[in-house]
Amino acid sequence: HRAFISKGILSPASLIDAILTHEETVRLYDPVTQDEVGWTLRAIREQERAVLARAEAMAAFQDHEVGTQFIRGIAREMTLDDEQVEAMRHVLDVGGLKLLEGRAGTGKSHTLSAIRQAAERDGYEVIGLAPTNAVAQDLRDGGFARATTVHSLLWYRTHAPDHANAQVSEKSIIIVDEAAMLDTVRIDALTQLATDTGGKLVLVGDDRQ
Repeated sequence: HRAFISKGILSPASLIDAILTHEETVRLYDPVTQDEVGWTLRAIREQERAVLARAEAMAAFQDHEVGTQFIRGIAREMTLDDEQVEAMRHVLDVGGLKLLEGRAGTGKSHTLSAIRQAAERDGYEVIGLAPTNAVAQDLRDGGFARATTVHSLLWYRTHAPDHANAQVSEKSIIIVDEAAMLDTVRIDALTQLATDTGGKLVLVGDDRQ
């Protein structure tokens, strides 16, 4: 579209008009003021609805509770503060989907390390995922034996399902760091992956991103 604009084939106003009048466009409105705040596509909106429905079912899943003895033991060993212990208990409580807000300066890496160690002591395989190689490396530096990008895991699941890098079991906890950076397509794929395998999905991020 930028090429068409730069060549004078389309003006910015005509491009916007074409988008807004397209049959696939859905206008978005502020729920309080009812002001128009943007637009999306019908396919994306349907994908978002599918993710929300799947997420509700995953959150209600009555499994994946890590034993309190492992949580208490790691909390003592790593001298977690009250907020970090609460975050740890929330993530490792019953349920197939957990959300954890981890802003800068809150000790997120230390907390994720504690979560990983408690889960591993209870027999879980903990898989660290990230939107970028740099964040995946941070997870590896933090002790995650298996940490990679979201794209890599999904690629192996699609193109080499028998490969070790593609394996996810019902005794897996998938921790996705910087999850707020992921688009709807990746979140859709991850929730579907967790649903198909029975594994637990933990999305960690900053809602201000």
